[in-house]
Amino acid sequence: MCARRPLSGQPRMHSSQRAGLPVLSRPGTFTKVYTTDRKVVKPMGAVAIDDESGRGGTVEDRESKGIARDIATDLCRKNGGNNCKVLIAYHDQCAALAQTLGGGKIFATSAVNSQKAERMALDNCNSDRCAIIYSKCSLAQPTD
Repeated sequence: MCARRPLSGQPRMHSSQRAGLPVLSRPGTFTKVYTTDRKVVKPMGAVAIDDESGRGGTVEDRESKGIARDIATDLCRKNGGNNCKVLIAYHDQCAALAQTLGGGKIFATSAVNSQKAERMALDNCNSDRCAIIYSKCSLAQPTD
């Protein structure tokens, strides 16, 4: 079988690369070769709050942090907030908000799963009178 020469300026491809298989680049390591056009979307989420009125807006699974922030702020305003500000924007994670019972400061965190985010939010609240008021995830998912 005759070896194919790469066109001028193109790198040489190993036969396993052409077949879409991992290529051994150094002993013990692999270089992944993607053979599909599927993309992995890293959804973004955000929470906006108006501290004065306590009104808020939340959004998950958006394409960019800017879009998530804008939508959360718009929803906060639609819910009656006048001075809405993004409290947290997160991507490919879970977010949780904790607040002292009866109102007060809101503590926001994000983590790899909702249990960890909730635990961290409650730890930051630093009171036995705190409760989780929001907990959602916005995780990466492959597209079709």
